Amino acid sequence: MSATANWVYTNLATIYPRTYDDWKGTWLTGTPYLIDCTWEINQEQAIDDAGTEFTTNLIISTELKHNGANVRKPLRNDYVAVGDTTSEPDPVKAKGDVIRAVKMWDMSFFDEEPDYKILTSNRNSLGA
Repeated sequence: MSATANWVYTNLATIYPRTYDDWKGTWLTGTPYLIDCTWEINQEQAIDDAGTEFTTNLIISTELKHNGANVRKPLRNDYVAVGDTTSEPDPVKAKGDVIRAVKMWDMSFFDEEPDYKILTSNRNSLGA
């Protein structure tokens, strides 16, 4: 983890990876994992990874690491909850939000790895 990330990303969030089962027509949730991050609740206009405008709920900044180790990049339709909620396998019960977009910043001018911004909408806004 970079020196900046060690100083800034002092909080935790739990990512719930999800995939859509075309045969059953349902969402499947994988094993939740942690990221080191900082976050804010902020309702602002954004464009998701599908090009649709939406209002954000939670904005998470991260280097996509936990305890210095790389983690899987979250994808659109995954869930994220603030804090360590890995003991709760259901992202809705963990009060998670739906990830709508994952943006990346170039940090090479600091000789550091890229940073990421995860944008969510309220879990009830998609019905997923």
